[in-house]
Amino acid sequence: MPARGFPSLERRLQAGPAADPGHRGTLLALLKAISNNELTALPNFFTPDAELRIHGFPAFNTHSRGREHVVTAVAAHFGRRARREAEAEQVIQDGSALAVLIRERGLLKDGRRYAGRGVIWCRFRHNRIHRLDEFLDTCFEDIAA
Repeated sequence: MPARGFPSLERRLQAGPAADPGHRGTLLALLKAISNNELTALPNFFTPDAELRIHGFPAFNTHSRGREHVVTAVAAHFGRRARREAEAEQVIQDGSALAVLIRERGLLKDGRRYAGRGVIWCRFRHNRIHRLDEFLDTCFEDIAA
């Protein structure tokens, strides 16, 4: 599995009925680009006035506005991780919004392990992400354990 793989999340996004499969496809394509380290493709998934907010994990808390700043923040966010394993527990879609309940664990490049649970809330405009909020309840694990 790639160091940034999202196999469980990809399966959940591909499964089940969806009000607008284009939104699921956009998020799935974004995750695949990140997994494959194709960071130059990231601007294709966001609107020009996109916003990114990450809450609850101090190592990654951010608020970025504008596609260029959002793409830079996403690249930095995943660039700090040596490994990430995310499991999707549930995907809910309503109109132009899509929410994913996730459980994840990983390893930062500085050697700290983390684990947590959270919600990724995406709002779309014309099948591009207009706003992405990630609410996390994450903690660092005892490395000696």
